[in-house]
Amino acid sequence: LRPGGDPLSDDFIDYVKGAGYYVHELAAYGDIVKATGFREVVVLDKTDAFVAVMQREMEAIRGNLQGPEHDGLENADRDYLLERWESKTRWCKAGDTKWGHFYARRP
Repeated sequence: LRPGGDPLSDDFIDYVKGAGYYVHELAAYGDIVKATGFREVVVLDKTDAFVAVMQREMEAIRGNLQGPEHDGLENADRDYLLERWESKTRWCKAGDTKWGHFYARRP
C-alpha cells in the first residue's frame, strides 16, 4: 500500500515480484539502517530529482534515434531503456515508489 493506504498499481506489483524485490517505505529503510547500528540517520526523498534525471535521459535517447553509431545503443536497448524509465517515472508520480538518499554515521 502507498502511504495513506492507497493500493499500489498492478504493473508496479508485477515489476517488483518479477524482479524479486522486497520494498519498503523510505522511513522503514531508515529504520533498517538504524537497526544495523548506524546513528544520526537522515532519510531524504529524492524522487523528484530522480524523475528529472530519467526525463533528461529519455529526451537524450529520443534525440539520438539515428542509430548505434551515435550513442552505441542498439534499437532494442533504446526501446528497453525508454520503456523502463517511462514506467519508473509513472510509478514515481503515482506514489508507487520513491527514491531516497540516506546519510548515517558509523558508531
